[in-house]
Amino acid sequence: MDRKGQARILEIGMMLVVALLGAVLLGSLTSDNASIVSNSKLKNLGYQIIRSLDENGLLFQALYGDDGNGEPELLREELQSYIPSYVGFNATVVDKKMNKIFSVVSPSYDATNAISVVFFYYGKDGVSNPRVLILCLSSNEKP
Repeated sequence: MDRKGQARILEIGMMLVVALLGAVLLGSLTSDNASIVSNSKLKNLGYQIIRSLDENGLLFQALYGDDGNGEPELLREELQSYIPSYVGFNATVVDKKMNKIFSVVSPSYDATNAISVVFFYYGKDGVSNPRVLILCLSSNEKP
């Protein structure tokens, strides 16, 4: 009779361990989903900003400028006007050979917690002069 009691205690202990592991696993899955939603919102924000700048003609001006070297301060000002204060950014413009033309970074940008949105601009008025805008966004706010 002693052995049946010991087996029950062992069985209950094992069930508690399994339940605890399940709770830990479920908790980690939920927190990952929360950050995925946040990343999705940041990515959508990035695409909305790029689309708005392109529709206003400001993206072309910022990427190329009057002299072909771009206007980093214009891009910084426009990004700051569109992006909420709790979102940091790093916008890098490169040419077709991936040589960096310029980069603008906000003080609140956190590279360890960032998403990237890439936009290819092939030129204008039939002139091929490709530029790539890599816009990285990071949020300091929890979803």
